[in-house]
Amino acid sequence: MLLFEDSSFLLEEGPENPPSVFLLASPADLLHKLAWEIRQLSKAGAHDTNGPAFDRSPAFCAFNCALTAWHIVDWVWESADTERRSGLANAFRFSLCADNRKNLERFSDALTRSSVALRICREIANGSKHMKLKRADPNIKANASFLPVVEPIGRFKSGGYALSLGVTQGNKEISASKLFIDAFAFWENFLAEWGFVEGTKYVEGRPLGPKDIETPIA
Repeated sequence: MLLFEDSSFLLEEGPENPPSVFLLASPADLLHKLAWEIRQLSKAGAHDTNGPAFDRSPAFCAFNCALTAWHIVDWVWESADTERRSGLANAFRFSLCADNRKNLERFSDALTRSSVALRICREIANGSKHMKLKRADPNIKANASFLPVVEPIGRFKSGGYALSLGVTQGNKEISASKLFIDAFAFWENFLAEWGFVEGTKYVEGRPLGPKDIETPIA
């Protein structure tokens, strides 16, 4: 899995973007967007006790990560031609009908059965957009807490606070960073397997791995 810090790939030639979208034009573009947002999340979180208020920027970053991670599904479906949609339906075991909206819903549901990370991202993304869900999953909960920094570590200073973000599913909890990295890994493999992206040829710069993502202080 690679997370890329250089955005120069956006300047390379590619498909034309939809008229209501700024520059982004493909599922691969959304994948790069997600990588950028994960990096922003990793940089956020430290708070100076002399500051005006607790910094909530990690929550803003996590909001964006969840939305992008989930809505890649829309971009994949809308980018797929008839033959590829049939292939996806066969591979993920759902039936196609004349209603494209229903087909997208079936595809979305099928992917959440294949990826726990995507299932959680869907819940957080929809909850973040709409505030309240009519059919919320009671087993998934987003958690946030400000924790005091006892010993300085990197950019975290003693006496300050760090915002720790995590997600609980049932009796298991993972950090928000780990969740989005898992979602990124799923999409990276999926897009490569189904021909939506060709490896890393669109990217320049240093590849980043999970060790580059700072974890919240616990």
